[in-house]
Amino acid sequence: MTRPTDLAERIARLERLLDQLEQQRHGGRSGSAPEDAPGPDDGLREVIAMLQERLGERAIDDGDTIAMRALLEQYRSMTAELRAQAAGVDQRLDQLAALVMQGHKSLKALEEL
Repeated sequence: MTRPTDLAERIARLERLLDQLEQQRHGGRSGSAPEDAPGPDDGLREVIAMLQERLGERAIDDGDTIAMRALLEQYRSMTAELRAQAAGVDQRLDQLAALVMQGHKSLKALEEL
């Protein structure tokens, strides 16, 4: 059985972690943030560690539920960010391919002179 103080401590840790994750999601990592500031993957590791601490417990409590929601939210957020970055890379590659094609056309025109 989970001690009430243990549950309160875990929920407090999760609240702090969720606040940090929310700030990162809305503010990103600004240039003024120190390099050792926790990143999104650090938050994910912390939630996973909190869940691993509870692996031997028989009963699931509110803290476990909150931790799982935090884990899923962090995963969703990181996946959305990766998709956005991949879309940006794809767009940039399309632009570069168009530039290369234009370069080939220009080179061919110069060779025909």
